[in-house]
Amino acid sequence: MTTRLRSWAQALCGDVSGSGVICPGPGHSARDRSLSVTPSVTAPNGFLVNSFAGDDPIACLDYVRAKLGLPEFSPERSQNPAKGSHGGPDRYRDTGAPAKAPESPSDTRALAMAIWSESRDPRGTLIEVYLGSRRLELPDEAANEAIRFHPACPFGSERFPAMICLVRNIVTNEPQGIHRTALMPGGMAVKRNGKTFRLSLGSTSGGAIKLDPDEDVTQGICIGEGLETCLSGRLIGYRPIWSVLSTRGVARFPLLPGIDGLTIFGDYDEKQQSMEAIQSCAEQWLAAGKEVLTAWPMAGNDLNDELRRRHVH
Repeated sequence: MTTRLRSWAQALCGDVSGSGVICPGPGHSARDRSLSVTPSVTAPNGFLVNSFAGDDPIACLDYVRAKLGLPEFSPERSQNPAKGSHGGPDRYRDTGAPAKAPESPSDTRALAMAIWSESRDPRGTLIEVYLGSRRLELPDEAANEAIRFHPACPFGSERFPAMICLVRNIVTNEPQGIHRTALMPGGMAVKRNGKTFRLSLGSTSGGAIKLDPDEDVTQGICIGEGLETCLSGRLIGYRPIWSVLSTRGVARFPLLPGIDGLTIFGDYDEKQQSMEAIQSCAEQWLAAGKEVLTAWPMAGNDLNDELRRRHVH
C-alpha cells in the first residue's frame, strides 16, 4: 500500500496523507492540495476522489486517470439488453394481460410479482424522460433486470404510469417485492404533499434494488438509500451499486462473504438518521476487518442534488 501511495503521489505531484494522497486538483497550482485520492476496492479503477474545492467529480476522475496512465472514464452503455443472472428479457415478456390480484388479498408479495411480470422494458419509455429530468441515465445493465415500466400501475385506488424496481433479497437474491414511482404522462414524477409519490409492495426488509447483478460483486459493494442517489453514484463511476431504500436498510446491511470493502452514500437530513444508520453499519463491517468508506454530497441533501446543481452551474 505504501509503495503504491508513493507512486501515486509522485504521478499526481502531491503528498501521501494517511491512507491516501492529497494533490493539486485539475487546473490548480502546484502548491494546491484540494484533491484527495484514496485507494478503494469498491471503486471501478481502485480509487475514490474528493475535491475540497468543489471541482466536478467526473473531471477529477478523468484528471487522476490521465495522471496515473489509465483510460478516460466513459459510462458503459451497451446496445444490447443486459444478460445477467436474473434471467434474460424474454423471461418476462409482456402478454398484454392485466395483473390479477392473488387469491389471498394479504399476499402482497404475489401481487408485487404480478405487477413486475406484466411490466416491460423501460428503454424508450417515460422512465428515461424522468431520469433525464434528474440528470441521470438508465443503465442497460439494470434495464428490464432491475427497472421496468408499467403503463398503468395501481397505487391504491389510482393508476399511473410508473417506474417499477425489483427488490431482491440481499443474501439469497430472491425477488421479494417492488418499489414503484408514479409518473405523469409527460414523464415528471407525481407529487403528493410536495414529495415524489412512491410506494413499495411486498417486502423490502433485507432487500435491495440491485443495479448491478450479484456476479459483478467480487471485492466491494457501494450502497445508498434512494435509487436516484445510487444512479448518480453509478454515473460517476461507483460500481457495483445497490439501493437499499431506507436508513434502516443501510443500518442493517449485512456482511457479505468474500466482500472486502463497502462504500456508503450519505444523505443530509434534519434528524441525522442517515449518519446514525451509516455508523451502525460501519461498526459491523469494521469489526469484521473490512474497509468502509463514506461519500457525502458537497451540495444539496444527496448525491443527485449535487449532480443536478453541478449541471446547472
